[in-house]
Amino acid sequence: MMVPNNSKNNKVQNRNIILKMMAQNAPVSRIELARATGLSKMSLTNIIAEFNENDWVKEIGVDITSKGKRKPVLLDFSDNCLCAVGINLTRDYVEGCLADIKGNIIYSKRIAIEDNADETAIELHMTELVKSIMNMGKHNVIGIGISTFGPVDLKKGIINKPTSFRNIESFDILKAVKNNFSLPVFIQKNNNCAILAEKYYGFGKDVSNFSYIGVSRGVGASCVVNDTLVTGQSGYCCEIGHITIDYKGELCSCGNRGCLERYANIRKCIEYVKERHPDIRHLDFNKVVNMSQEGDKAAIEAVDRLCGFIAIGIVNLVKIYDPNKIIIGSDIAIGGNIILDRIKEKVLETVDFENIFISRFFDKGPLIGAATLVFENMFFGNV
Repeated sequence: MMVPNNSKNNKVQNRNIILKMMAQNAPVSRIELARATGLSKMSLTNIIAEFNENDWVKEIGVDITSKGKRKPVLLDFSDNCLCAVGINLTRDYVEGCLADIKGNIIYSKRIAIEDNADETAIELHMTELVKSIMNMGKHNVIGIGISTFGPVDLKKGIINKPTSFRNIESFDILKAVKNNFSLPVFIQKNNNCAILAEKYYGFGKDVSNFSYIGVSRGVGASCVVNDTLVTGQSGYCCEIGHITIDYKGELCSCGNRGCLERYANIRKCIEYVKERHPDIRHLDFNKVVNMSQEGDKAAIEAVDRLCGFIAIGIVNLVKIYDPNKIIIGSDIAIGGNIILDRIKEKVLETVDFENIFISRFFDKGPLIGAATLVFENMFFGNV
């Protein structure tokens, strides 16, 4: 909630309010900024003057859609605007990007993680990514955000005993980056990063209560309640992938039986089709979705099973958190409306809830969210 204050003691907070509003709405006029924030003309003038001195903003012309003879001048961020490096670590690859404060990816690169990779190799991959991004011209990079799978100790920045990750027992992911770069570094779970991207730039911009569910090798979720990211006591809130859907089901790596993510994951969907089409050498999720559209029985069954299980997770989120919206992202979002329509259909069999959306970032939510983590910690979270 933006609460401006025109006193000098709140200059930093007011600056952050304007930065956040511009990040979400630019190009925007001074009149719109004043009207939306409630700041006095003097306070706003001083803040914009500071931005001009730092070469963060520029005037880009007048708002021709405005009524009246005198058209207001529009402000936007300059080429020297604030940027952040985002790093998304998955079990299969590490991906990096340079993103501006408006949530736009300027450059991105992905490196596959070898099957025999150890902690040192992964650290080298991450360092290589950040260096290559930092060398992409002169950009005003203010920090590095890291998005990672769990379980992760967010205070220490250590991934502890991750399942299915190259037999690595522990990985100090925060240290791996901090030791090589002199920028502020922030870390968060991948789904929490993704929901931050939605909160500031995506389908969560206009609501105070919404949930995000990410599906790739596993299933995870995050929730924003009253404009605040819910993390829980130890950072393990919304571990929806480990709700029990079959108490006599498959044994999960967490020690429980019948966990949702044992049945609802992208790899399982692909394997289901591959078992029935052993002649197909290269098969990915996009191919499976396309095959289902072409009438392939195995692909239809695989997609139907996946969507059915995800619908169970969504129904649980609806029952527990009562969100305004639920956003679906990560690898499953590649399926687009084909997946969305099927999930909606199955959810409606149980609850009257239709506000479900595919992330506007598709599978890039955790990556963009990693960069957003920098802006959240340095600016947006202080308004």
